Order: sequence, then structure tokens, then C-alpha cells
Amino acid sequence: MEIFTTISEFDGQTITSSLYLPESPKALIVVFHGLMEHRHRYHDFAQTLENAGYAVLCPDHRGHGDSPYDGKVYGYFAGHNGWLVNLEDLQKIIYQTKIKTGPLNIILFGHSMGSLAARSYLKRFENELSAVILSGSSAYSPMVYVGRFLAQLLSIFTGKRQCKLLFHMIFDPFNKGITPSRTPFDWLSVDEDNVDRYIADPKCGFVLPAKGYRDLFDGLLDVYRSKDWSVMRPDMPIHFVTGQFDAPAGFEKGVQHAIDTLKKEGYRNITSKIYPGVRHELLQEQIKEQVTADILLWLNELV
Repeated sequence: MEIFTTISEFDGQTITSSLYLPESPKALIVVFHGLMEHRHRYHDFAQTLENAGYAVLCPDHRGHGDSPYDGKVYGYFAGHNGWLVNLEDLQKIIYQTKIKTGPLNIILFGHSMGSLAARSYLKRFENELSAVILSGSSAYSPMVYVGRFLAQLLSIFTGKRQCKLLFHMIFDPFNKGITPSRTPFDWLSVDEDNVDRYIADPKCGFVLPAKGYRDLFDGLLDVYRSKDWSVMRPDMPIHFVTGQFDAPAGFEKGVQHAIDTLKKEGYRNITSKIYPGVRHELLQEQIKEQVTADILLWLNELV
């Protein structure tokens, strides 16, 4: 594994990435992690893919992992247009990686917020991609407009300070229906050890500044609004993987809405798999080996 950094052309922020590079790779898998976590949590997944012959790129998002804003602020993307700036940084990181790997087909894997980033990337840079895998895909809610307005308003007064009000408004409902509720993050996984590791990790579960939530809402709107979608490759393979009890994904109904949205834009080669009895973090659940094997099977049939 190689660790390298990228300097953003937007504001000079440093973004850290990991690259897993086997000999003669079949394709390049790019892993976009979720909100309030980091690339290191995908190490086992990346190693398995590398052992199967795939190059794997795992970048941090801005304000996450080893790439906090100004070296200290977690969950802050940028002072302006943070969602789009993050996408532009990711594009630059992928370009840097292609210099190291040579020409390879690029397959995006995005989890949770990373699934939104993957769809935003697809929307803008479709010609760069060969396929997309979406895990724990974030659900749409009409309340996103209210949340976006509130986040923007609060950011004026709170700057880069943590905004606990929005944190609880967004994440507390995900535990609804889990009885008994052991921790505020039970919605992540039925695997209690995974939840405990997440809580103990200082680079996970942090409270974002209001501006970070504003950027997240921008991402939701970017993906679910028809504006600016221009599908040139309707046969692009897109595969959804979701836990049966995945609250952030809106459960099976939310996933179907995400699929229907992409179909409405013109994509027609969409498949999905629902895993019974598990929650949001499929690659951290007790069935993670099965999920990884299923993803590898899908990849091998594609490449």
C-alpha cells in the first residue's frame, strides 16, 4: 500500500489517499467513504480486492480522516461550494493515480455520503467511468430544503464550530425503532463490536460544523434533482447493495426511490441486492466477507 497526498487547487488543503496496486491490475476501484469516517476503515475491503487483481484507491474526503480542514477541523469541506470542491479534488486524485497505474477502467464504489459523491461524480464525469457500486445509498427527503436553509443560517453565526443541533436532527431519528437502543450509533450495524470501534475512533462520529451539513444537503439536492443530468451512456452498470434495516438509506423503499431516480435520468442497467437482517455498514457487518465476495463476483463478470 502506498500513501500519498494531493494539494487542492482550490484552497491549498492537503488530501491524503491510499493506493493498493497489484501487478497487472484488471481495473481501478475508487472507494469513496461515508460521512464522519475515513478511508482506513476500508483497508480489509481494499486488500481483498487487491489480492483479486484490482488496483484500489481510497482517498479521504475533505475534512475527514488524515485530511481535516486546516489540519484541525473535521467535517468542514470548504468555505464556498464545499460539495463541488470535494468532487474536483477527487477528480484530481484519480488523475494522479492514473499516472501511477497506467490506463485502467475506473469503477466507483461509494458508501453512504460517498454514494452521493459517486452519483455526483457520475453526473459530471460519466465519460471517465466504467461502472458504479452504491452502498448504503443516502435517502432523499423533502425536508432537505429546510435542513439546507437552517444549516446555511446557523453557519453564519457558528463558523467552523461544531453544530450539535443539526447533528441530532439528522442522526437521532436513525435509531428510531431499534429497541433497546444501546448507543447513539446503533443504526450503523447489528455488530456491536463494530459500533464500539466506531465510537472509540476519534476520527469517526464527530459533529460537523453547520457548513458541513449545508454541503451534505447540497449533495443530496445535486443527486436527486433532474437539473444538469445529461446521460450519454445509459448502459452504464450501476449496482446497489443495502442492508434490510438501513435507516439512512430509507430502507428498501428509499433504495428503490434512488434506483427510480437514476432510471428517470436515463440509466437502464441497474441491479440491486438487499442483505437481510443487517443495517447501514455492510462492509463492517458480520456478513462483510459475503458482501465482499458478492461484489467481487459482480466485478469479475464485468471486467
